Amino acid sequence: MTKLMLIAGLLSAVVSSASAAPAETMYTAADWGTALKTVPCEAFQKHADGSWTQTGTIVLRRARRAMNNSSFNDVPMGVPEGTTNMALSHNTFSHTGETAALDGRCGKSKG
Repeated sequence: MTKLMLIAGLLSAVVSSASAAPAETMYTAADWGTALKTVPCEAFQKHADGSWTQTGTIVLRRARRAMNNSSFNDVPMGVPEGTTNMALSHNTFSHTGETAALDGRCGKSKG
């Protein structure tokens, strides 16, 4: 009976871990300017309004600070190009230097 309970417990753990949400994709770069030039386009999602949102986390050097779920609109750069030691995730950029860089590198069409 104990053996059967152990097997049932293991099967339950395997099924639970298989149905868990997938791990978020993480990218690394030395600084923000480098990230905009090197992180795969799949790390960003283009929206119909022309804005771009990060789909994963971008770690700049040692990531001593974090910037998450922020929106940047109508500014030259949402994040200064030389920014380091930060983890950025799920930020949205609209009419910024980031949108211009992503449009040029990843395409102007939606998706």
